[in-house]
Amino acid sequence: MATAKKHISNLSEMKDVGILLPTNAFHDIRVLGAQRIARQRELPPSKEELAAAIKDSNLSAYQQSSVQGTQEDPQANEFHPQVPSYDLTTDGELVFLERELE
Repeated sequence: MATAKKHISNLSEMKDVGILLPTNAFHDIRVLGAQRIARQRELPPSKEELAAAIKDSNLSAYQQSSVQGTQEDPQANEFHPQVPSYDLTTDGELVFLERELE
C-alpha cells in the first residue's frame, strides 16, 4: 500500500469550505477541533479560563508575524487551505493548516 499524504485541517474548514485534494493518493487528514467523544460541560468556560489556557508566547509570535505557516496564501496553489491557517491546540501549541503536496 502506498504511503498516505498527511494533511492538517480544522472543523471550520471541513464544515464550511471543504478541502481540495489531489485524487491520485491515499490521504491521512488530522482535523483540529474534533473530539472522538463529545463531552458536555455544565457551563461554558469563562473568558478568563480560556485566556489562561493560551500560551501568550505562541499567539503573540503569530500576531507579530515572526512565525507563519508555509501555505497561508490560497491564491498561490489551489490545494492550499482556504481559511485562516492557524489553530491553538488544547496544549497551547500553534498549529498551521497544511497539505502535503509532494
